[in-house]
Amino acid sequence: MGLTADVAAAVVLGTGAGPRITGVGHGTEPARLGDRTLTALPGARAAVAAALARSGLRPHQLDLVELGGPTLFDEVLQLEAAGLAEPGTGLTGYAAGAWVNPSGGAAAGDCHPCGGLLRFVEAVRRRPGKALVVAGSAVASQTTTAVIIEEP
Repeated sequence: MGLTADVAAAVVLGTGAGPRITGVGHGTEPARLGDRTLTALPGARAAVAAALARSGLRPHQLDLVELGGPTLFDEVLQLEAAGLAEPGTGLTGYAAGAWVNPSGGAAAGDCHPCGGLLRFVEAVRRRPGKALVVAGSAVASQTTTAVIIEEP
């Protein structure tokens, strides 16, 4: 029998000259899997679009992307939802881009429920210039959060 627990995790960014969060977005999808478009992740697309709009950046201006999902499939769809790969080409873009998940993403292990926070920490550690962090919930990305991190 597994243990049930409530989990909380946090990252504290200092007040000095370091990375700044310049955009945050959140997207949700219907609770029922049958009501979702699982090949397009519109909630992830909305989250990324909101984060980019708040930061004033466009996808091509990003230096690093950390995608957080329980599987490679989730991360590939997040890459497409972010507008960084055309629909159906995410796997090729993921494989060709050294700037996509240099941490390893899901291949490094998905630590639900704080996998997105781990991707955030990895992005900050790499001093990215301009980075996008995307994390979806464990159940087919019903909720997705996107954060833009910029170095001063």
